[in-house]
Amino acid sequence: MFKLSSKRELNEREKKLNEYYWKCFLSEFSKICIFLIIFIFLDLTTEYIFSLLYLMLLRNNGGGLHCKHYISCLLVSFTFIYVSIFLAIYITVPKPLTYISIVLCMLFGYYLVPITSNNRPAATPLQIKRCKQNTVSIIILFFILICLCPHSTYIYIGYWTIILHILQLLIAQAKREVSNNV
Repeated sequence: MFKLSSKRELNEREKKLNEYYWKCFLSEFSKICIFLIIFIFLDLTTEYIFSLLYLMLLRNNGGGLHCKHYISCLLVSFTFIYVSIFLAIYITVPKPLTYISIVLCMLFGYYLVPITSNNRPAATPLQIKRCKQNTVSIIILFFILICLCPHSTYIYIGYWTIILHILQLLIAQAKREVSNNV
């Protein structure tokens, strides 16, 4: 009968991370549920799930624009997801422009990520390096998928999610620079 227990105290960074992760989880889970209900009524459930998965991959590695209030975050997130679906369904981008824009997104993504919330502890140099590598890897994967399946709406939801994600990273970076200069 061995009893293994490790009851060490969490340091301040671990406490902040733990608190941050729980807030994120509850906030994101509630938004996912609300959006699921909306997209079920819009008859875009599958498209929503694809958009959500793509966004989670990118956002988890790259961070992005952070709103101060839950409702503004809810509205911005809904708009982001809906627009990525709408564009994938209704806008056909010529192949050369698609390829060029993906390469530009890869470069901007590498330069910009990670953009983290002010509520989150600062990223370590190793975390920053991994975020950059993961973001570029994800975008390369989509480049390959677009080459293999150039007519798939679900792949193009990923394409537009990448484009919109990089745009919101640029906005977040500009906001950060403005607030640092004030």
